[in-house]
Amino acid sequence: MEGLVTVEITGGQGQIVSRAEGQYYEKNGHVYVLFTEDLAEDGKKGKATFSSRLKISDDEVILRRSLPEKAAKRGAHVMEFIYRKQAADERGCMVDYPTPYGIMKLEIRTKELQIDRGDDYLVAEIGYAMLQEEQEIICDGVKIVIRK
Repeated sequence: MEGLVTVEITGGQGQIVSRAEGQYYEKNGHVYVLFTEDLAEDGKKGKATFSSRLKISDDEVILRRSLPEKAAKRGAHVMEFIYRKQAADERGCMVDYPTPYGIMKLEIRTKELQIDRGDDYLVAEIGYAMLQEEQEIICDGVKIVIRK
């Protein structure tokens, strides 16, 4: 499936968070997709443009979003969400999550991760919980569909 693909990321309530074209390639047993996303900024009008990268293996999905350097004046400009198969009591991925009021430190614990691959598609379905100071604040999911 090397080459140009369509990436669609859907949130837990079925809303499309992002749809974009990207570049797909495989290296060292991992799938990589590079694409640009236009996302609405929390609490603000307008959109922010992110350079995004998916890295997918059999037991892990990493979504990394970076603001272009010239737009990253307000401090942290990279968000990395790591979803991996893990034990129920294992600590999850820590994320600096930007809000209109500043950065919030959140933990993401993956509860479910299923990856389905075909000749012209890849689908990753992820169930996760977000925690703040060990308290679960949201339980949600995301679906990533990559098509030739």
